[in-house]
Amino acid sequence: MQEFLAKFDFYKKNLYNVKMDYLQMFNSIFPKSIYIHIPDYLVFKCYIFAMQAAGIKPNEPHHWNDDGEEFKRNFHGKLGECAVIIYLGLPISMISFEVGPDSKIFDYADLHKAGYWAGIKSVEYMKLPLIYKKPREPQVIVTISAKYKDKTLIHGIATVENQLKNQDDNLIVSPKVKAAGKKTAFTGLLFLESMDTLNKYKI
Repeated sequence: MQEFLAKFDFYKKNLYNVKMDYLQMFNSIFPKSIYIHIPDYLVFKCYIFAMQAAGIKPNEPHHWNDDGEEFKRNFHGKLGECAVIIYLGLPISMISFEVGPDSKIFDYADLHKAGYWAGIKSVEYMKLPLIYKKPREPQVIVTISAKYKDKTLIHGIATVENQLKNQDDNLIVSPKVKAAGKKTAFTGLLFLESMDTLNKYKI
């Protein structure tokens, strides 16, 4: 209950300003964003993956800070991967839908199989992406529609420099994530690189 009240207090004090700031950023980058429709069968595949992952990953200590958001995090994450792979014109087989016994086995850049040293950060519309405070690779930023999960927007690439410069712990909603001290809210949407620059990160 205490955690819920802390979250509610955060929203009450900050949500309006956060939404307005994000809306302004989103409106600014919208013309450069790329709309990707994800086929229904893939949405369902992502859903099944997230259901399976939600049953396994909460048992891992490094997932204990998810505030019960394990399903949504995995669902949106996998939808974002699908969006980027579709954009690149690559086979869906590039994406792993395997839920392993330990996430550390899959601890590599999301696009490494596609030949790029780059990750993918997927977030629900009107929310800011969470990034590591010490990022190791650029991240393709994708937003997912809150209601229609087949509708995604690829906004561009957050370079490591951009991620380092544009962080704000005050915009972290989850008290657990904030307390862990490893991740922070990314506020550099206005400074994303175009997807045309992805070739710079070829392995």
